[in-house]
Amino acid sequence: MGRSIANKIKIICRVRPFHDHEVPDDSVEIDNNGVIVQDQRNPTNLTSFKFTSCYSMKSTQLQIFKQDVQPLIERVFEGYDATIFAYGVTGSGKTYTMEGTENQPGIIPRVAEYLFETKEASHISDVQISMSYMEIFKENVFDLLVSRDKMQRGLDIREGPDREVFVANITEKQLDTLDEFNDVFSMASKNRSTASTKLNKRSSRSHAILSLHVAITTPINTQVTGTQYRKVLGKINLIDLAGSEDNRKTENKKDRMTESAAINKSLFVLGQVVEALNMGLARIPFRDSKMTRILQPALEGDSLGMMIINIAPGSDYISDTIKTLDFANRSKKIKSRPKPVQRVPASPCSYDSSSNENESSITRLLKRSFNHESGYDAAKQSRRMRSIPRVPGYSRPTMISETPLNRSTNRHKTRSSNSSKSDKLLSRQPHDNDVVVMSRKELNDLLDQKINEALSKHPLLNSNQLNLNNFDSVL
Repeated sequence: MGRSIANKIKIICRVRPFHDHEVPDDSVEIDNNGVIVQDQRNPTNLTSFKFTSCYSMKSTQLQIFKQDVQPLIERVFEGYDATIFAYGVTGSGKTYTMEGTENQPGIIPRVAEYLFETKEASHISDVQISMSYMEIFKENVFDLLVSRDKMQRGLDIREGPDREVFVANITEKQLDTLDEFNDVFSMASKNRSTASTKLNKRSSRSHAILSLHVAITTPINTQVTGTQYRKVLGKINLIDLAGSEDNRKTENKKDRMTESAAINKSLFVLGQVVEALNMGLARIPFRDSKMTRILQPALEGDSLGMMIINIAPGSDYISDTIKTLDFANRSKKIKSRPKPVQRVPASPCSYDSSSNENESSITRLLKRSFNHESGYDAAKQSRRMRSIPRVPGYSRPTMISETPLNRSTNRHKTRSSNSSKSDKLLSRQPHDNDVVVMSRKELNDLLDQKINEALSKHPLLNSNQLNLNNFDSVL
């Protein structure tokens, strides 16, 4: 697969309407795809910020979804991962943008509806959808699909063999219908940590991360190999970040102050990560916060990214507004190179052009059948065999993937030294405890001989009648 095209993270800005108790003013205005902010000391001095899209307080949830969110979600069915997260100070409308209300559903219910509509409309491909839902509360990761009473401690964040970041032991719920999703999400949302502050009656005290996993399996019919199945895997992360807080404005008490300290720290680390990425530093502080660690694939460029900046209007929030817009302005420089995840299970009878010319058709067929159907990993098995301790009377068997050139015990030697050592091994008479070393051609010839001997004893077929079409039935 070729190198993917670099994409900059999309920045969407949205200004919420004034609340009833707020005095309207013109300190923040939307002009096409720009945000214009007045200087409070000099109202004639205006500062402008340009983003992918900007929405005024008159915009609707449907407008945002249709124009910016849906085109991103469509890429998930091509095998891409996508991350959408809402950012802003407390009370700026992040949760409303992500979840919405019953009459004005937000991004999360609209994304779910779009996924299940696509699933029902697909008559050829099989679409499977599952979800996981977690929160980061005071630097601990909790599974929102599990009651907090049943969780003794937070979940661990780990890194897989391919450097993919994941949360260990998180629940992944298989979903069949949109109604099932709505029920599960509604129950899980009640487990999220919220509290009342002076600025927000229902303030989120944690970062919430909803992941929707999509697997699309499509049959592919070919005249040569028959029916194969292409599997495309995609994932959507929908993140509602808790807002930064000024305890002087929120009048938080001890418990709320502890929570806001954890929130502000993680958001501070997020700013450090963005700054380090823009500067091209060797060390990116992803591990300094649980939130940035989980967001690492999106920020590092492994998935399509969209940040929705939520702005509270009015001069009372102007300092927070400028800080938020400055952060968004730095974030839009982040580039990503996402690659789709597609898997095409190989047919046992499909031709492999990378096969060695010295291999017979039987050997190639057997190796493909062994590798693809049984899940055999030659490199992994070779490493496993090398880890077996040496004992008297034991000889480690030679693996199919090994040749004298890659069997050297010293990996730091040159290729020529490996070759000379292999020549000595081939010329020396073997002892009982020696490892049997064979060239690839010798191994292929021996394998053909053993297969033909076994087939010659078959009552209905001898070796002269062997062909690739009835090979599977014979075995």
